Amino acid sequence: MPLLTRSQTKVMDRKAEESLLAYEERLAAFIQEANDRAAAAAKERSQIEQAEEVKRRKEEQDQLRQEEVDLQAATEHRSRQRERLFTRETVIGDETAHCVAMTSADEAPETDKGLSAVAQISHDLVATCALQKEEILHLQQTVDQMLTRLQALEKQPAAVAAAGPSNLTTRVQVLEDDVSNIKRVHQDFRTS
Repeated sequence: MPLLTRSQTKVMDRKAEESLLAYEERLAAFIQEANDRAAAAAKERSQIEQAEEVKRRKEEQDQLRQEEVDLQAATEHRSRQRERLFTRETVIGDETAHCVAMTSADEAPETDKGLSAVAQISHDLVATCALQKEEILHLQQTVDQMLTRLQALEKQPAAVAAAGPSNLTTRVQVLEDDVSNIKRVHQDFRTS
């Protein structure tokens, strides 16, 4: 609060012909007017802060909704990819089984038997790839969830609690645990 100069406080001086009671009433009215102005300013500031808080919360909710929609779209896309992959695997498996059945007869030439073996190996490779792709998709979902959680944590306002030595140590430990968890998931994702 700025200090008032003598020229600003001159109106508060007692006038020569003014009674003590009138002077006190005038000062009380002056103080009441200043208090009313301060209360009005505080109320206006509070309303502005509330409006900004409502706006901020609405923006956060809109962003969370958009992230949920994006995550749902990504999940549906992965699901469609998974279905196409397993459909292809089933078709290849059926063709391989038919080929093996045709060549298992003793009168089939050696070339057909060799092709049948290659088809069987190809089917096994496709099945292995399908399983690995499924695991990769699962890891991708896990990474997406971790990133969403991390983004939500980044958006949260910082805690106002006193950062004493024990509290600071705890907070650092939590952050280190989160980072090591993210690194582990990333490493799992890369090794898959």
